[in-house]
Amino acid sequence: MIYGYATNGFFTESIQLFLDMQRCCIRPNSFTFVAVFVALAGMQSSKLIECIHGEVIKYGVESNHFVGTALLDAYAKCGNVIDSYSVFSEMNSPSLVSCNGMISAFVLNDLFEEALLLFKRMRALGAMPNSITMLKISQSCIGYESFEFCSSVHADIIKLGLCSHVPVMNAVLEMYLSVGNLECGMCFFSEMDVRDVISWTMMIGFYLDTGCAAEALYMFSEMRANGVEPDTIILVYVISACAITGDLKMGRCAQSQAIIHGFGTELPVMNSLIKLYSRGGDSKSARIIFDRVSKKSLVSWTAMISGYVYNRQPGEGLELVMGMRSLESFSLDSVVLVCAITACGETASFRTCKQFHACGLKLGLLHGKGIQNSLVSAYGKCGNADFAFRVFQEMVCLDIVSWNAMITSYGINGKGKEAVALFQNMEKCGQEVDCVTYLSLLMACNYAGLVNDGLIILNKMLKDERVEPREEHYACLIDMLSRAGRLEEAENIVNMQLYGVSPNVWKALLGGANIHSDIRLAEIAAERVFYMDSKDSGHVVQLSNAFASVGKFEHAETLRMRIRKNGLVKKTGLSLLDALPSDVG
Repeated sequence: MIYGYATNGFFTESIQLFLDMQRCCIRPNSFTFVAVFVALAGMQSSKLIECIHGEVIKYGVESNHFVGTALLDAYAKCGNVIDSYSVFSEMNSPSLVSCNGMISAFVLNDLFEEALLLFKRMRALGAMPNSITMLKISQSCIGYESFEFCSSVHADIIKLGLCSHVPVMNAVLEMYLSVGNLECGMCFFSEMDVRDVISWTMMIGFYLDTGCAAEALYMFSEMRANGVEPDTIILVYVISACAITGDLKMGRCAQSQAIIHGFGTELPVMNSLIKLYSRGGDSKSARIIFDRVSKKSLVSWTAMISGYVYNRQPGEGLELVMGMRSLESFSLDSVVLVCAITACGETASFRTCKQFHACGLKLGLLHGKGIQNSLVSAYGKCGNADFAFRVFQEMVCLDIVSWNAMITSYGINGKGKEAVALFQNMEKCGQEVDCVTYLSLLMACNYAGLVNDGLIILNKMLKDERVEPREEHYACLIDMLSRAGRLEEAENIVNMQLYGVSPNVWKALLGGANIHSDIRLAEIAAERVFYMDSKDSGHVVQLSNAFASVGKFEHAETLRMRIRKNGLVKKTGLSLLDALPSDVG
């Protein structure tokens, strides 16, 4: 009865029964003490273990190997590995069960080297390990992260004839993968006689953890071809891999598999589906899954909120954050706070941004670099570069994202000179720059009309071997020159064709030609844009405006009719207003 209570988790009842037994003057035997130590291991009470240890000595059963093993296991589960090893050392001739118990105790307390040394000692004394021993030693190798030990243990397993023992083989596979040796892991996996769902789970999980999502999906296909049925963990891995690769079709197949196997309503599966649809741009499907989750976890809320922000739906994201905050069971964490602040930036909601800033300060989350960088970026997008710089100045450790965010904040607020000065300070501090840094600088110079500064920065970029100008950099340069009326220079750069001229470059040239009523150049640029992107009506509208600006209204109307005839739709412009409820009538 004592043992039954202990093994079913009723630890207190088990100990109470033992005390009742003693009050009735019934003498406990070795089996009684084993049951009591099982209960005490579950309770993790060192003081009670010491008391019962005294009883063991009193009744003279300390030499019993089963009692000793149960006692050292109880000490180990309380984190008292010293007393655990003391019990083991006092055994006259430790049995295999005792050795396994001590190895397990070392592993449980992350003393992997000690576990391996004890195993070596066992082998030197001629002890014959069994499958349990090798499973525990495999865990030691995983913790110790030594390829040499992995190979040695694998050799021992072969010598012991345990190659047909699937759990042991899975442990060997996990050993090789844990030390990052994919080649050995793959080789071993392919040679396994029997591969169960755990074997496939480890391979798929390893590929996913190392950023090889496509390989993880291939492994899943191979698993299904081998007739192995998936479990919850594998389906979560597969759905996560589909989210990374953007394969919604495969993701829906995995969702169907989850429903067929009865896992469709399990929280980890539903959370991964929310991420899948969000990453695939299908916020509607993600929200349907989210609303079906009966007991939402923090992961559920985070996945849906970040999904809205990722899909440029910041308003919906902020609304969901507010809904989450209204629940007492949830508090903002750093991930949700970054999403909320990012959404504030996208909606240019300065007041709300300040509220979340204060909330982060209250919760002690502002030390995170991700939150600080998002604040710099958000305040800049809200039109307050001074607030952005205040956060930037308070940062203890600046990284390239911090510098780029502040340069961008200056740029979008027309503070080009400040952006250039900050860049110079960035170089003095020894901070490396990247393509984003140069693009932010060029945009800052463009918005502020600092053409010469922009050209100097581009020349600097051309000389910098660490970065290479991209389409966006040239498009920004052309836009900057065109806006400044230096259309001939802009046209010459485009015609040099030293790089692949993209539609964005021609659109920039068209915009400048439109501003300065250069009909010839506007027609050339519009023709090139139409050739590359025939579905975009913007170039036709700009050319029409250019004709109208010089009084050629018939040409302008002809182009407008062309838009209607071809079914092209002009994108409607929208404005955002950061208002309190009291500001709206």
